[in-house]
Amino acid sequence: MDINCTLLLQGFHFFIAYSIFRWLLFKPVMAAVESDRAGEMLLLGAIARRKGAIIKVQQDVMQLWLRFHTSIRSNIPSDLHQEINYLGITAPLDNQEFSSPEQERLIESCAKSIIEKVGDVRK
Repeated sequence: MDINCTLLLQGFHFFIAYSIFRWLLFKPVMAAVESDRAGEMLLLGAIARRKGAIIKVQQDVMQLWLRFHTSIRSNIPSDLHQEINYLGITAPLDNQEFSSPEQERLIESCAKSIIEKVGDVRK
């Protein structure tokens, strides 16, 4: 079995080229990849912390809403026709019934007032 000198020389050149590429190219590339992975892990950690904070705030808002809701429910008057007492001012609720011509007059009056204040928007 004859081993050609050219084959040995090619093997030697391949080993030198592989060492140079590994030292000059692969090492910095692998360092950049590892740096990117570390940055990605930091971002994922920050995202997880923010999601946790958002969930906590949502729970706090829900608790405040429930507390407000129960407070309002406990303070609503049982009979809507009773007098309203707010800061010492009493005013009875007035449930007036309007007749049909009177309703038409009020509607016309409100419409005229709105048109005067707002004007014609089609102009």
